[in-house]
Amino acid sequence: MEAVATYGAVGIFGIFLLEGVLVGKLIPTRALLIGAVALLSGTLSGILSVFVAAVVGATVGQLLLFGLIRYRDVDAEWLTQRARMNSRWSDLALSWFDRWELSALFVSNALPGMRGYLLIPAAMSKKSGYHISAVAVAGTTVYREARRVPRGLTPRVKPTRMFN
Repeated sequence: MEAVATYGAVGIFGIFLLEGVLVGKLIPTRALLIGAVALLSGTLSGILSVFVAAVVGATVGQLLLFGLIRYRDVDAEWLTQRARMNSRWSDLALSWFDRWELSALFVSNALPGMRGYLLIPAAMSKKSGYHISAVAVAGTTVYREARRVPRGLTPRVKPTRMFN
């Protein structure tokens, strides 16, 4: 939170860029967004700057990961192991992307706990980087906006075990 207080929206951008490039999401983004809005005042311009910085930062991070896999030959299997994804979950991600393609990427980007997992099969596919980036922005925007829905209106979902 110190980076947010010191650097404002630029700090948020950097933190969310890191969140976007990490598969397995180790950063508590909900607490970070709430704290950032509180630190950067409750003004509309402050809230919008936090929101835009978070969406753009996370999307740029995901596109960096996409570029590393597609253009720098970073081993996707190594990434799934680093994210501690078990082989069943990795196979599911591949089959979801094979079946639903960019729609699956959009949905996974919009869901907490799944963000970034389908980016690996998307980067290994022949899909255009422009299409993938558009879907990444849309899914991230829905995810960030959905975080504002009051708790009583969100459906209860039973968590599944996707890590070893």
